[in-house]
Amino acid sequence: MEVALSAGARLGSYEIVGTLGEGGMGVVYEARHERLRQRVALKVLEPRLSRSEVARERMIREGRAVAKVSHPHIVGVHDAGFERGYAYLVMELLEGEDLAQHLRRHGAFEPSDAVDLLLPVTAALEAAHRSGIVHRDLKPSNLFLTRLPSGTLSPKVVDFGISKLQDATMGLTATAEVLGTPAYMAPEQIDAAREVDHRADLYALGVILYECVTGRRPFEGAQRPLALLHAVSEGKFTPPRELAPQLSKGLEKIILRCLSREPDARFATALELADALLPHASDAGRTRFADLDPRGPGPATRAALEPHDDAPTVARGGSATVMWVAIGLPLVVALVAIASLFDGDDVYAVSVTTSPVDAEIVLDGEGVGVGALDTELPRDGASHTLVVTAEDHAPFEITFTDEPPPRVITLEPRGPTEPPAEPPVEVEVPAPSPPRARPARRGTSTRRADPAPPETASSNSAPSNTAPSNSAPSNTAPPGAAPSAAPAPREEPAAPSGLPVVGDLPLLGR
Repeated sequence: MEVALSAGARLGSYEIVGTLGEGGMGVVYEARHERLRQRVALKVLEPRLSRSEVARERMIREGRAVAKVSHPHIVGVHDAGFERGYAYLVMELLEGEDLAQHLRRHGAFEPSDAVDLLLPVTAALEAAHRSGIVHRDLKPSNLFLTRLPSGTLSPKVVDFGISKLQDATMGLTATAEVLGTPAYMAPEQIDAAREVDHRADLYALGVILYECVTGRRPFEGAQRPLALLHAVSEGKFTPPRELAPQLSKGLEKIILRCLSREPDARFATALELADALLPHASDAGRTRFADLDPRGPGPATRAALEPHDDAPTVARGGSATVMWVAIGLPLVVALVAIASLFDGDDVYAVSVTTSPVDAEIVLDGEGVGVGALDTELPRDGASHTLVVTAEDHAPFEITFTDEPPPRVITLEPRGPTEPPAEPPVEVEVPAPSPPRARPARRGTSTRRADPAPPETASSNSAPSNTAPSNSAPSNTAPPGAAPSAAPAPREEPAAPSGLPVVGDLPLLGR
């Protein structure tokens, strides 16, 4: 593996914090945005692939496509780039473990728990398929499990489009990588990879469901790669009920239909598969899926109440079981509906995705995520406030009580704004004072001068070296006076009549 970025290294606006994991395609790091300080997962292709222009373009194109899906059960993709020979994707940072690790530690699930876990995955696949995206590499290690505050496992689909990147690889190493997970590949992926469509993902989900309820994969016995590929192509495996007798016949039929060799024999869509699984889920699982169903709660509710001939019945008491058998099917459906009113869930799911994907989500005054929120709240009558903000967008705020907010919140971009014009400032200018007559000195005449503008006032009497206190200031300094630091521009003074003029100043007699 050529990729080696140490803590403190930078790619674009992201600083490497540490290594989260490695794979055949590259390394996943924990990183932090240098300005926003947001923690993210940075997936970096190994340089051998990063040098391939086809691989780089496909990685960026797939990252852009997944970012458009914006689903609470698909890992969020925030950015993509290429710098210093490294192609990378910036993704939502998840905490938990993948399904493969969980199965190794805990073994098989109870059938209803397995259905509860995978129902959100069908919703995620439906959203991806509607956007024209086929995963092609769905497997337990690509289903990451986080936990809701209630402790419920919540899956997220990761690594969309990786198999398309593998098309760009060459040589023996690339071939070995393609054979790394053939146990989850549909037969058509082996026989004619170019003809693969979204039903290959439904096949892989059937393999995962088989493994969740039995604790082993359908083609576990084939150890060598060629033998495994042959077994997948032939479609021969042990029926799941032989390994898990507690499995209902109806759920086994669903698994077998997913694993059909011919794509046309499988479910047509992920939503059709979800409808088939709903009767085998728990009440809580059906409620959570109703919030994810793109058709709204109606179809999911109807599917949840549809009877099936082999679904296990949980008796609340001996007499109740006898009554169900005696009075027949229609009343059983009514009893289930009535029971759901009294035994309803005491929590409700809050699953929110935002546009733009880097919007910050605040719930009850506390930051809870960026781009997506997947949590549960108690149905206790308390009000909650959700605020979504993003740079250059108008904020969104909603208050809700015992009912979830909208699943998709789109912020309106702000247009260019101009600063408000300042009101004109009115300056009160005092009117000039009229000139006052100068008091007569002793021994002099009181001859009145003709009125003149203050700037060029003149007198027929001999000028004095001191200006009157209330007259307009003169533009020429009296003889002997100190010059001012910054004299005002001078205007041509009018020379008093009868006095010789030198330059622009009247020559004063002694």
